[in-house]
Amino acid sequence: MKMNGQSRSFAKQVQVDLVVPGVRPPAHQHADVPGADYDEGPEHWYAPSPQQLRALLIAMDVSAFAQHIIAFAYHSLHPTHPEWYDGVIFNAHLANYLRRMRDEAASHDLRATQR
Repeated sequence: MKMNGQSRSFAKQVQVDLVVPGVRPPAHQHADVPGADYDEGPEHWYAPSPQQLRALLIAMDVSAFAQHIIAFAYHSLHPTHPEWYDGVIFNAHLANYLRRMRDEAASHDLRATQR
């Protein structure tokens, strides 16, 4: 996948935003994950721990990340957010969405420690 500088920069920032502790992206599909427990069939598949998932996401090449993760995010979020459009407009909305998730997680953690 050929990427221009702006797309590469965006993909790298999303990659970093996804591995922030407290932000847990949903794992909806079966994938081969080192260290994950498998039984017979995908209905017995156990998702990797948040630490394993973070390590795998940050280790991905930025082009592979854009091809698989950003594309998955688009297909998952576009039906519920068609106003996010495509391309760089979608990318900007996705980045804002992830920042909001990160800020909400941090705010929640802060409230929990103040109790």
